[in-house]
This record gives sequence, structure tokens and C-alpha cells, in this order.
Amino acid sequence: MLALRVISTSRSTPTEEERAFSAASAFVAQFYSWDTTLVHRPRAAPIPRVAPVVAQEAESSAQVAMRTELQSIMEERD
Repeated sequence: MLALRVISTSRSTPTEEERAFSAASAFVAQFYSWDTTLVHRPRAAPIPRVAPVVAQEAESSAQVAMRTELQSIMEERD
């Protein structure tokens, strides 16, 4: 059972905590409403996805850079 807390104040503006509680209560109430009807919101249009491209050139250039770095480290050690 969903219980809502009532905040009584003499202030004219709610505190940050009261605003957060109100927003959270409204959000929860969407999903746990007293009636049996479900709240359906339209879904956003799906984001088009680009098919992944094999980046062999980028991988090979990265491998070349690593190999060069390893060679320079090995030369410094010797």
C-alpha cells in the first residue's frame, strides 16, 4: 500500500526536500496508482544505429605504435 506523507508548513515556498519528495511521490504514483489502469507513455523514437565498422587500420597503427615503444624501451635497457 502506498502511503503519502502530508507536510504542513506555514511557509509559502516549499523546501528543497519537500519539492524532491513531491516529485518522487508523483513519479511513484504513476506506477502504483489505485485504479487498475496502467499509465502508458509514448516511447521516444528509436535512435538509428550505425553498423559497427571493423577498424583494422586503426588497430594495426596502434600495434605499430606499441611495437615501436617496446623496441625503444628494450634499447634503453640494453
